[in-house]
Amino acid sequence: MRVAVVGKGGAGKSVIAGTMARLVARQGTPVLAFDSDLFPGLSVSLGTPDPVEPPLLGAAAQDEAGLWGWSEGMDATIAAQRFATAAPDGVHVLQRGKIDRAGYEAIIGASKAFWEVAHGLVDAPAFRDWTFIGDLPAGTRQTAEDWAPYADTYLVIVQPSAQSALTAQRVAHLQPRQAAVLFVANRVQGQQDVRHIEELIGQPVFASIPADEGVAAAERLGAAPPVLHGRGRLPRGERPQRGHHFRLVLREQLHRPRIDVGLDRLDLGGRQSAGQPRLARHR
Repeated sequence: MRVAVVGKGGAGKSVIAGTMARLVARQGTPVLAFDSDLFPGLSVSLGTPDPVEPPLLGAAAQDEAGLWGWSEGMDATIAAQRFATAAPDGVHVLQRGKIDRAGYEAIIGASKAFWEVAHGLVDAPAFRDWTFIGDLPAGTRQTAEDWAPYADTYLVIVQPSAQSALTAQRVAHLQPRQAAVLFVANRVQGQQDVRHIEELIGQPVFASIPADEGVAAAERLGAAPPVLHGRGRLPRGERPQRGHHFRLVLREQLHRPRIDVGLDRLDLGGRQSAGQPRLARHR
Protein backbone atom coordinates (compact mmCIF):
# COMPACT_ATOMS: atom_id res chain seq x y z
CA MET A 1 0.00 0.00 0.00
CA ARG A 2 1.43 3.35 -1.04
CA VAL A 3 -0.80 6.34 -0.48
CA ALA A 4 -0.64 10.10 -0.14
CA VAL A 5 -3.19 11.76 2.13
CA VAL A 6 -4.21 15.21 0.90
CA GLY A 7 -6.92 17.83 1.34
CA LYS A 8 -7.77 21.16 2.92
CA GLY A 9 -6.18 22.28 6.17
CA GLY A 10 -8.10 21.00 9.15
CA ALA A 11 -9.82 18.20 7.20
CA GLY A 12 -8.16 15.54 9.35
CA LYS A 13 -5.35 14.45 7.02
CA SER A 14 -2.69 13.98 9.67
CA VAL A 15 -4.97 12.08 12.04
CA ILE A 16 -5.99 9.67 9.29
CA ALA A 17 -2.45 9.27 7.93
CA GLY A 18 -0.97 8.69 11.39
CA THR A 19 -3.71 6.28 12.43
CA MET A 20 -3.37 4.29 9.21
CA ALA A 21 0.41 4.09 9.64
CA ARG A 22 0.19 2.73 13.17
CA LEU A 23 -2.59 0.27 12.46
CA VAL A 24 -0.77 -1.16 9.44
CA ALA A 25 2.47 -1.38 11.40
CA ARG A 26 0.69 -3.28 14.17
CA GLN A 27 -0.06 -5.99 11.61
CA GLY A 28 3.65 -6.55 11.14
CA THR A 29 4.07 -4.64 7.88
CA PRO A 30 7.04 -2.26 7.72
CA VAL A 31 5.75 1.30 7.35
CA LEU A 32 7.55 4.44 6.25
CA ALA A 33 5.57 7.62 6.88
CA PHE A 34 6.53 10.65 4.78
CA ASP A 35 6.00 13.99 6.52
CA SER A 36 6.50 16.80 4.01
CA ASP A 37 4.63 19.47 5.98
CA LEU A 38 6.74 22.30 7.36
CA PHE A 39 4.46 22.57 10.40
CA PRO A 40 3.60 20.00 13.11
CA GLY A 41 0.83 17.53 12.36
CA LEU A 42 1.78 13.96 11.56
CA SER A 43 4.19 13.62 14.48
CA VAL A 44 1.43 14.66 16.88
CA SER A 45 -0.94 12.07 15.41
CA LEU A 46 1.76 9.41 15.65
CA GLY A 47 2.48 10.28 19.26
CA THR A 48 6.13 11.15 18.72
CA PRO A 49 7.99 14.46 19.20
CA ASP A 50 9.54 16.32 16.30
CA PRO A 51 13.35 16.10 16.24
CA VAL A 52 15.15 19.28 17.34
CA GLU A 53 16.90 19.34 13.97
CA PRO A 54 15.74 17.61 10.78
CA PRO A 55 17.61 14.28 10.70
CA LEU A 56 17.97 14.49 6.91
CA LEU A 57 20.36 17.40 7.32
CA GLY A 58 22.94 14.69 7.87
CA ALA A 59 22.31 13.31 4.38
CA ALA A 60 22.93 16.59 2.53
CA ALA A 61 26.00 18.70 1.83
CA GLN A 62 26.71 21.94 0.00
CA ASP A 63 29.39 22.27 -2.64
CA GLU A 64 31.65 25.28 -3.14
CA ALA A 65 28.98 26.98 -5.21
CA GLY A 66 26.46 26.60 -2.39
CA LEU A 67 24.40 23.95 -4.18
CA TRP A 68 22.92 21.12 -2.14
CA GLY A 69 23.51 17.47 -2.94
CA TRP A 70 24.10 14.17 -1.20
CA SER A 71 26.81 13.94 1.41
CA GLU A 72 29.59 11.48 0.61
CA GLY A 73 28.43 7.88 0.19
CA MET A 74 24.75 8.80 0.50
CA ASP A 75 21.78 7.89 -1.68
CA ALA A 76 18.00 7.67 -1.23
CA THR A 77 17.98 4.18 0.27
CA ILE A 78 20.82 4.82 2.69
CA ALA A 79 19.33 8.15 3.73
CA ALA A 80 15.95 6.56 4.50
CA GLN A 81 17.50 3.70 6.42
CA ARG A 82 19.80 5.95 8.43
CA PHE A 83 17.70 9.04 9.06
CA ALA A 84 14.09 7.83 9.37
CA THR A 85 13.14 8.12 13.04
CA ALA A 86 11.25 5.58 15.12
CA ALA A 87 7.64 6.18 16.13
CA PRO A 88 5.23 4.07 18.20
CA ASP A 89 4.18 0.64 16.89
CA GLY A 90 7.29 0.35 14.73
CA VAL A 91 6.42 3.11 12.28
CA HIS A 92 9.43 4.84 10.68
CA VAL A 93 9.07 8.56 9.95
CA LEU A 94 10.92 10.50 7.30
CA GLN A 95 10.57 14.18 8.01
CA ARG A 96 11.29 17.11 5.72
CA GLY A 97 11.81 19.42 8.67
CA LYS A 98 9.83 22.01 10.61
CA ILE A 99 10.18 25.77 10.38
CA ASP A 100 11.08 27.55 13.61
CA ARG A 101 12.61 30.92 14.43
CA ALA A 102 15.64 30.11 12.28
CA GLY A 103 13.38 30.14 9.21
CA TYR A 104 13.35 28.00 6.09
CA GLU A 105 17.04 28.46 5.33
CA ALA A 106 17.92 26.23 8.28
CA ILE A 107 16.19 23.23 6.71
CA ILE A 108 16.96 23.70 2.99
CA GLY A 109 19.41 20.81 3.00
CA ALA A 110 16.93 18.47 4.67
CA SER A 111 14.18 19.58 2.31
CA LYS A 112 16.36 18.82 -0.70
CA ALA A 113 17.27 15.41 0.71
CA PHE A 114 13.61 14.64 1.44
CA TRP A 115 12.67 15.35 -2.18
CA GLU A 116 15.43 13.07 -3.43
CA VAL A 117 14.48 10.27 -1.04
CA ALA A 118 10.79 10.45 -1.96
CA HIS A 119 11.68 10.06 -5.63
CA GLY A 120 14.53 7.63 -5.11
CA LEU A 121 12.54 5.08 -3.10
CA VAL A 122 9.83 4.56 -5.74
CA ASP A 123 11.60 1.49 -7.16
CA ALA A 124 14.19 0.87 -4.44
CA PRO A 125 14.61 -2.90 -3.91
CA ALA A 126 15.26 -2.49 -0.18
CA PHE A 127 11.81 -0.95 0.29
CA ARG A 128 9.85 -3.10 -2.14
CA ASP A 129 7.74 -4.70 0.60
CA TRP A 130 7.21 -1.54 2.64
CA THR A 131 4.00 0.41 3.00
CA PHE A 132 4.43 4.13 2.28
CA ILE A 133 1.97 6.65 3.73
CA GLY A 134 2.50 10.32 3.00
CA ASP A 135 0.94 13.25 4.84
CA LEU A 136 1.06 16.27 2.54
CA PRO A 137 0.45 19.81 3.81
CA ALA A 138 -2.82 21.62 3.25
CA GLY A 139 -3.68 22.86 -0.20
CA THR A 140 -2.65 21.98 -3.72
CA ARG A 141 0.99 23.04 -4.14
CA GLN A 142 2.84 19.89 -3.14
CA THR A 143 0.41 17.69 -5.03
CA ALA A 144 0.98 19.68 -8.20
CA GLU A 145 4.75 19.70 -7.66
CA ASP A 146 4.89 15.90 -7.25
CA TRP A 147 6.10 15.61 -3.67
CA ALA A 148 4.56 12.13 -3.39
CA PRO A 149 5.84 10.20 -6.45
CA TYR A 150 5.65 6.95 -4.46
CA ALA A 151 1.85 7.12 -4.20
CA ASP A 152 -0.28 4.70 -6.18
CA THR A 153 -3.37 6.23 -4.61
CA TYR A 154 -4.31 9.69 -3.36
CA LEU A 155 -6.74 9.70 -0.44
CA VAL A 156 -8.48 13.07 -0.65
CA ILE A 157 -9.95 13.91 2.74
CA VAL A 158 -13.02 16.13 2.63
CA GLN A 159 -15.38 17.45 5.27
CA PRO A 160 -19.02 18.40 4.66
CA SER A 161 -18.26 22.02 3.77
CA ALA A 162 -18.02 23.93 0.49
CA GLN A 163 -14.43 25.09 1.10
CA SER A 164 -13.20 21.61 1.92
CA ALA A 165 -14.94 20.20 -1.15
CA LEU A 166 -13.46 22.86 -3.44
CA THR A 167 -9.93 22.10 -2.25
CA ALA A 168 -10.59 18.38 -2.63
CA GLN A 169 -11.65 18.87 -6.25
CA ARG A 170 -8.57 20.93 -7.06
CA VAL A 171 -6.17 18.50 -5.40
CA ALA A 172 -7.72 15.56 -7.22
CA HIS A 173 -7.26 17.22 -10.61
CA LEU A 174 -3.68 18.30 -9.91
CA GLN A 175 -2.08 14.98 -8.99
CA PRO A 176 0.54 14.54 -11.73
CA ARG A 177 0.59 10.77 -12.08
CA GLN A 178 -1.82 8.06 -13.17
CA ALA A 179 -2.76 7.30 -9.60
CA ALA A 180 -6.13 6.32 -8.23
CA VAL A 181 -7.97 9.20 -6.55
CA LEU A 182 -10.35 8.28 -3.75
CA PHE A 183 -12.49 10.70 -1.77
CA VAL A 184 -12.86 10.01 1.96
CA ALA A 185 -15.60 11.86 3.81
CA ASN A 186 -14.40 12.73 7.31
CA ARG A 187 -16.22 13.81 10.46
CA VAL A 188 -19.63 13.03 9.03
CA GLN A 189 -22.74 12.86 11.19
CA GLY A 190 -24.61 10.49 8.91
CA GLN A 191 -25.55 9.62 5.35
CA GLN A 192 -26.94 13.09 4.80
CA ASP A 193 -23.43 14.51 5.19
CA VAL A 194 -22.05 11.90 2.80
CA ARG A 195 -24.63 12.76 0.14
CA HIS A 196 -23.92 16.47 0.66
CA ILE A 197 -20.20 15.93 0.06
CA GLU A 198 -20.89 13.89 -3.07
CA GLU A 199 -23.07 16.69 -4.42
CA LEU A 200 -20.36 19.27 -3.68
CA ILE A 201 -17.49 17.36 -5.32
CA GLY A 202 -19.53 15.77 -8.11
CA GLN A 203 -17.87 12.43 -7.38
CA PRO A 204 -18.79 9.33 -5.37
CA VAL A 205 -17.31 9.01 -1.90
CA PHE A 206 -15.23 5.88 -1.46
CA ALA A 207 -15.48 5.76 2.32
CA SER A 208 -16.74 7.81 5.24
CA ILE A 209 -15.44 8.23 8.77
CA PRO A 210 -17.82 9.37 11.51
CA ALA A 211 -17.18 12.34 13.75
CA ASP A 212 -15.52 11.24 16.99
CA GLU A 213 -15.49 13.33 20.17
CA GLY A 214 -12.35 11.69 21.52
CA VAL A 215 -10.36 12.42 18.37
CA ALA A 216 -11.61 16.00 18.30
CA ALA A 217 -10.56 16.52 21.93
CA ALA A 218 -7.09 15.13 21.23
CA GLU A 219 -6.67 17.48 18.28
CA ARG A 220 -7.58 20.45 20.45
CA LEU A 221 -4.92 19.40 22.98
CA GLY A 222 -2.26 18.61 20.38
CA ALA A 223 -2.13 14.97 21.52
CA ALA A 224 -2.15 11.63 19.74
CA PRO A 225 -5.69 10.34 19.14
CA PRO A 226 -6.98 8.11 21.95
CA VAL A 227 -7.77 5.51 19.28
CA LEU A 228 -4.12 4.48 19.47
CA HIS A 229 -3.82 4.00 23.19
CA GLY A 230 -5.29 0.50 23.18
CA ARG A 231 -5.15 -2.56 20.96
CA GLY A 232 -8.00 -4.89 21.83
CA ARG A 233 -11.53 -5.22 20.53
CA LEU A 234 -14.50 -4.15 22.60
CA PRO A 235 -16.13 -6.84 24.71
CA ARG A 236 -19.46 -8.02 23.30
CA GLY A 237 -22.26 -5.68 24.23
CA GLU A 238 -19.98 -2.86 25.39
CA ARG A 239 -20.45 0.51 23.73
CA PRO A 240 -17.44 2.26 22.17
CA GLN A 241 -15.78 4.88 24.38
CA ARG A 242 -14.48 8.15 23.03
CA GLY A 243 -11.88 7.51 20.39
CA HIS A 244 -12.36 3.74 20.36
CA HIS A 245 -14.96 4.01 17.61
CA PHE A 246 -12.51 5.67 15.22
CA ARG A 247 -9.84 3.04 15.84
CA LEU A 248 -12.25 0.19 15.17
CA VAL A 249 -13.46 1.93 12.05
CA LEU A 250 -10.01 2.06 10.47
CA ARG A 251 -8.61 -1.10 11.98
CA GLU A 252 -11.31 -3.36 10.59
CA GLN A 253 -10.89 -1.95 7.09
CA LEU A 254 -7.08 -2.11 7.16
CA HIS A 255 -6.93 -5.89 7.53
CA ARG A 256 -4.42 -7.12 4.95
CA PRO A 257 -4.33 -3.75 3.14
CA ARG A 258 -3.43 -3.58 -0.51
CA ILE A 259 -4.01 -1.29 -3.45
CA ASP A 260 -5.64 -2.65 -6.55
CA VAL A 261 -4.77 0.06 -9.07
CA GLY A 262 -6.30 -2.02 -11.84
CA LEU A 263 -9.70 -1.62 -10.19
CA ASP A 264 -8.95 2.07 -9.65
CA ARG A 265 -9.83 1.83 -6.00
CA LEU A 266 -8.24 1.19 -2.64
CA ASP A 267 -9.10 -2.30 -1.45
CA LEU A 268 -8.71 -2.32 2.29
CA GLY A 269 -10.21 -5.79 2.69
CA GLY A 270 -11.26 -6.70 6.20
CA ARG A 271 -14.35 -8.57 7.36
CA GLN A 272 -16.91 -6.89 9.59
CA SER A 273 -18.37 -8.40 12.72
CA ALA A 274 -22.09 -7.98 13.19
CA GLY A 275 -23.01 -4.83 15.03
CA GLN A 276 -19.48 -3.44 14.97
CA PRO A 277 -18.73 0.18 14.03
CA ARG A 278 -17.48 0.28 10.49
CA LEU A 279 -15.93 2.45 7.84
CA ALA A 280 -18.81 3.01 5.47
CA ARG A 281 -17.82 2.24 1.89
CA HIS A 282 -19.60 3.80 -1.03
CA ARG A 283 -19.52 2.92 -4.72
